[in-house]
Amino acid sequence: MGRDKKNPKPFDANAFATFVKTASEVLDRAARQRDQALKQQLSIAWEGRWYTVSLEKVPDEYDPHALLKAIDDAGETVASHRVDTRYKLSRDGANAWVRAGFPEP
Repeated sequence: MGRDKKNPKPFDANAFATFVKTASEVLDRAARQRDQALKQQLSIAWEGRWYTVSLEKVPDEYDPHALLKAIDDAGETVASHRVDTRYKLSRDGANAWVRAGFPEP
């Protein structure tokens, strides 16, 4: 007897374990992709120092915003500004921001 929609063949233990593992891997991949979509990061060199410029979107239901940060090569936060979620982080924009002395965009 084969499988049909009304009376499917039940899972055995190995098939069920494989099904659960595959489902959890799909959920993990989706969570990683969602996190990567909310975070962007660039490295910029200026006057002999390296800066990591990051844009992290905060998907708040009532007040969505993004945080634009600059971290130097020593790991200290040099600048942090709250920006609109429509703000686009690009290499040219990050270079201009670092060279201007981290003004509020």
